[in-house]
Amino acid sequence: MALPPLKDRSRGYEFAASEYNLIFKVENTGYVRYKDKRKGTFYLDPSPYYNDPKSQIYAVKSGEFPPKDKLIEVTVTETETFYELKGQEIGPVLIKYVIGWKYINPNKIRGKDLASTEEFLEFLSTPVKNPNFYNIEDFRYCLGMCAISAPQITDLEKGGINTVALDTHRDRQKWAAFKRILRIVPLEFRQPSSKNFYKFLESSEETYPLNSREVNLSYFDVTDVPIHLPIPLNMAFKTHGEYKKNFEEYLPVARAYMINSLLFQPYVPEKVEKRMEDAMYFILDEISSSEDIPYYQDIGSVIPKLATSFARLNFKSWVTLNDLKTSTGLWSDVMEGSRHNVSELNKISTDYLYRLPSEAEVLLKEITELDDAGMPLLLNTVKSNTKLFDFTFDNALRKLKVNGFIYFPNGEKIGLIHY
Repeated sequence: MALPPLKDRSRGYEFAASEYNLIFKVENTGYVRYKDKRKGTFYLDPSPYYNDPKSQIYAVKSGEFPPKDKLIEVTVTETETFYELKGQEIGPVLIKYVIGWKYINPNKIRGKDLASTEEFLEFLSTPVKNPNFYNIEDFRYCLGMCAISAPQITDLEKGGINTVALDTHRDRQKWAAFKRILRIVPLEFRQPSSKNFYKFLESSEETYPLNSREVNLSYFDVTDVPIHLPIPLNMAFKTHGEYKKNFEEYLPVARAYMINSLLFQPYVPEKVEKRMEDAMYFILDEISSSEDIPYYQDIGSVIPKLATSFARLNFKSWVTLNDLKTSTGLWSDVMEGSRHNVSELNKISTDYLYRLPSEAEVLLKEITELDDAGMPLLLNTVKSNTKLFDFTFDNALRKLKVNGFIYFPNGEKIGLIHY
């Protein structure tokens, strides 16, 4: 069953609970989409993925213009109706004049989805033959985080999670089942123009569309590109015919849950940020203690991305210490599972993977000297004090991040890991 495009949804069960509430229950609240930014006229959509069906126009009468794509509630002082030509007919258009607005927490309008978090995760494992498989919960969480992505929390890196599905025998039927599960991802999100971008890959290609805020690349047995989360396919799968009917019936409900999750942009509180560096030391210990590993682990991004994704999966506005602990534990479990789900021939030497090129060594020395001098480690500060050219600088900065020498806490800030 092909799901309708996001803009063409019409049945109640196809909508996220928050979208439904903003369409039918809550007034003067929604996500800003400008009609004319210069004039301060805009629409309030139930989500960035569905336009306001009422097509009400809001016009700022006084005060600042709201930022686009943000969830706000407006104060309306008066309304006016005029008529315009719509196709072959003349129809009314309602204009609401705005004298103030405020940000709204998505939880305020979220409501109750048709699926709970547990039901959503259980749906993702529908193709698995034995639902009592010993690590089925890890598998479900991996797929859940793969589907709902990770928010962009820093100006220096896009959001999203890169995953690699690993199987000792490179079983393409398992890979087909993996991709079929992720049919909940709307087709629109497969387009490079989408703010939320998803792609399946069987090569070392790395695609980061310019306009995308979140990029999710899912690889099949590719071991030489930076990965955040491995997904060992060490279980038996049903044939498509064995689960097709139930899977397709529940698919629209699961997609609605996914859309609701994407509306959350959990931030990292300062106390959690400080603990994230400790978790990175744990990752570094795990990697450095091994002579070889089953894939190329992105060390500098994995903790922030998994923690924020886990918070988003549970509709949280900020990351908690429990989110950090649980997501780190999940990574540890699936990393261990991955070691047993890749042939010895395909494992890669850690010395080879994490060897720094000369330009990255130069940049690391410069960043360390700035830190020793008490200088703030901001992108502009580091750039203005480097000997590297722009292209070389960008590649060196990314290499330092992937290899766990630095991380990007928020904004333009660069964190130095003293390991």
